[in-house]
Amino acid sequence: MRISPVGALLAALLTATAVPVLAHHEVGGYDTDHPVRLHGVVREFIWANPHVMLYVSVPNASAGQQEWALEGESVPVLARNGWTRKSLRPGEGIDVVLAPKRDAKLSGHILSVTGSDGRSLTAGQPR
Repeated sequence: MRISPVGALLAALLTATAVPVLAHHEVGGYDTDHPVRLHGVVREFIWANPHVMLYVSVPNASAGQQEWALEGESVPVLARNGWTRKSLRPGEGIDVVLAPKRDAKLSGHILSVTGSDGRSLTAGQPR
């Protein structure tokens, strides 16, 4: 079988454009085998695409605070799971389960959040 030059060029272009998409949705950056549970206070909740962001202040062993930056799924995915832009408010106490980022401290992907009132929101596995 012989491939035309146009076909070879088209195959090369499709392959080159697929690599950035795969890199963006790589699950390898998160340790999904060892989830972490944190208890803290919402500092900021950003409801925006491509991924929501949650910033949480968590007490540490030396009586200080650690600031965690947590990435969530996209707005449409979380909305299907019952989330809204008002689901989390600054100052609210929460428990969050996350897949920690392998190469960064105090960062991860949100798996679920439980509010101080007991309501639970699931976010799903990182893609």
